[in-house]
Amino acid sequence: MTIWIQVYKLPIRAMNIDMGLRLGGCVGTALGVDHRVEGGNMGEFLRILVQVDIRKPLRRCVLFNNALGKQASSCPLRYERLPDFCYFCGLVGHVLSTCTVKPDALNGKKLQYEHNLLSV
Repeated sequence: MTIWIQVYKLPIRAMNIDMGLRLGGCVGTALGVDHRVEGGNMGEFLRILVQVDIRKPLRRCVLFNNALGKQASSCPLRYERLPDFCYFCGLVGHVLSTCTVKPDALNGKKLQYEHNLLSV
């Protein structure tokens, strides 16, 4: 499936086409990067077109390794216009209420995927 993803919490110097293609390759096959410049800045996220295998759970974040030797930072992902998505198992094609993987009761456990991390 081909879909746009948004990568948040990237340093401004990393918001470029080359980095977008590399980060997109961590999610699936990177097909392109929306390199928009509005008023001199990129905005709060980098937008990347990727082809993903929907038979596997979607990634929630990518790690950005700082060239200065600092600890890698986690950059959350948001998926644009995602069809039916299960917030328990991370697969596209069904919703939480029809998931065959989830236990009968979550027993107070937090869902793997939070609603605010994904744009539907």
